[in-house]
Amino acid sequence: MSAALVLASFAVIDAGKASANSKRPDSSSDRRNPSGPILAGGPAFAPFAYLRFCQRAPLDCAPDGRDEPLELTPTRLKELALVNETVNRRIAPRAGLPEAGAWSLTARQGNCNTYALQKRHELLARGWPIGALSLAVVVTPEGVGHLVLVVRQASADLVLDNLHPDIRAWTQTNYHWSKIQAAGNPDLWLDIPASARRMALGPARGRVADARAE
Repeated sequence: MSAALVLASFAVIDAGKASANSKRPDSSSDRRNPSGPILAGGPAFAPFAYLRFCQRAPLDCAPDGRDEPLELTPTRLKELALVNETVNRRIAPRAGLPEAGAWSLTARQGNCNTYALQKRHELLARGWPIGALSLAVVVTPEGVGHLVLVVRQASADLVLDNLHPDIRAWTQTNYHWSKIQAAGNPDLWLDIPASARRMALGPARGRVADARAE
């Protein structure tokens, strides 16, 4: 997806003020904004595989003190589109990998975890703040646990997803949203309550269980 198309897609998204970031307070008006940021709730268990990944790659899990919502300039949008497309093309999808093989920064084949981690790693290497890059656990319409990368900006949260070539607002994914990393503290995961999940377009079909990324 070209940077121009990304910019055009999100130029029409209305500004919202609330998300898991404490600097974006939760208000009733934001709950009515269908394109607003993700409104997270209380603490949730982090995926165990993520905790073990952080033991192997601590620099990819350390807070950097920057947790302000990101303003996506045309330059940043171009960079975001490039990283999303490059990683999606570079990694060959493969199911059934052992945990260390899937939660890897170097693998050239893998599952959703591989894609999400490598996209975040490349953006961090380009100087993006970790507080604007949150991993999130969702459930697909088929009832399958899935990991995506969420880019937090002031107006809306955007999703980088190996199951879709385009960068989309989180409300355009048709996923059941389960939990997400807190902005500014990647060690803290937060539940996404039902009131926020309803902002996504349409309910997820099939069995919706406690989502666990592989």
